[in-house]
Amino acid sequence: QLMRERLAALGIEQVSAIASRDLKQVSTFAEKAGYPVVLKPRAGHSSIGVVMAVDDSELYRAFQWTFALFASRDRQPTPVKLVNLSSKESGVAT
Repeated sequence: QLMRERLAALGIEQVSAIASRDLKQVSTFAEKAGYPVVLKPRAGHSSIGVVMAVDDSELYRAFQWTFALFASRDRQPTPVKLVNLSSKESGVAT
C-alpha cells in the first residue's frame, strides 16, 4: 500500500487490482476494469500459478485452475489477486 501511495503522489498511473476468493466478484471486476487481466495466487511466489485471461471464458478456467493448484497444498482456497492490464480503470487498491 505504501508503494501505491508514493506512486500516486508522483502522479504515476497504477493498475487496478483486487484480491478475492469469489468468482463472481472477480468476474465483475474484470468486466468493469476490462481485459486482459492477470490472476496471481496470493499464496504463491515468483510467477507460479500466474495466468492471463483475455475474456470471460479464460477467466473462469484460470480461476478454477488457480484454486485447484493451491487447494492441493493447504486444503483452503487461496485468494487470487486480479490485475487488469488495460487503462480503462486505474488506481483501485487491494
